[in-house]
Amino acid sequence: MIKALIGLDLDGTVFTNEKKITDNVRRAIMSAIEAGFMVLPVSGRYLKGLPKDLMNIKGIEYAITSNGAVTYHIDSYDKLMYDVVAKRHLSKAQVTDVLEILLKTDTYPDLFAYGGGHMLKRHRDLIPHMKVSKAIEDYLMNCREFIDDFYEYLDENPDAIEKITTNFVLDEEGMRKKAKCKEMLLKLDGLSIVSGSVHNLEVTDAAATKGNALLSLADILGVDRRAVCAIGDDENDLDMIVKAGFGIAMGNAKDEVKKKAAYITNTNEEDGVVAGIEAFVRYLSDK
Repeated sequence: MIKALIGLDLDGTVFTNEKKITDNVRRAIMSAIEAGFMVLPVSGRYLKGLPKDLMNIKGIEYAITSNGAVTYHIDSYDKLMYDVVAKRHLSKAQVTDVLEILLKTDTYPDLFAYGGGHMLKRHRDLIPHMKVSKAIEDYLMNCREFIDDFYEYLDENPDAIEKITTNFVLDEEGMRKKAKCKEMLLKLDGLSIVSGSVHNLEVTDAAATKGNALLSLADILGVDRRAVCAIGDDENDLDMIVKAGFGIAMGNAKDEVKKKAAYITNTNEEDGVVAGIEAFVRYLSDK
């Protein structure tokens, strides 16, 4: 019997700033699983971008990716053996409308499909100039398929797009472009527009949110929604933190996330997930 569900954001939450999972966080996750909790990543990343250090922990059986667009049951992460439990992809029309805005504003779009990321070949050499951390640069450079043309890819895969992330240079001009893009994207109907990091915007179907996916999985697994915990730090985590029975903001979270959380834990550099899980256990024992 599953006692409770714990959904963990990755970047800025499980990961340190250097994209590492500390031994303390790993042990806390393992202890929660051994105690009968279902622990899973709830990430803006695509399936193939999830860290093996986490996914190979015994008892990690589910993953929610692309900000809630896809939920997987994982049989073997190393062998990429999985079943899709639920999905809510963008339509071809939605993707076309979004790309029209992003490509006009000279950004670096990234189409998530089939559990992977797809960027334009002409943008590959520009990634080192985005002024992001080395860990993010490596993630973009080494974990993407680089393609010739988005529209050609979309014609061949019209129903496959889980999410569109667009990346910006981390300077004053890049932040102006980000604000302008968000303003234009918000005028489109039926979309969720959030930021998963200071350097990006993330677009999914309006129904594809972390909170919706986490609660839907709780229903599938027969877990009372009051026994659902969500831990995160950024704008794309706000939905699940608000909707979970016990929403936890990291110490490094944005102020808007902290204001909506039931509990604020330590930062991602201080093993905040550990203290967060401990707080959730206390919450359950007091119920």
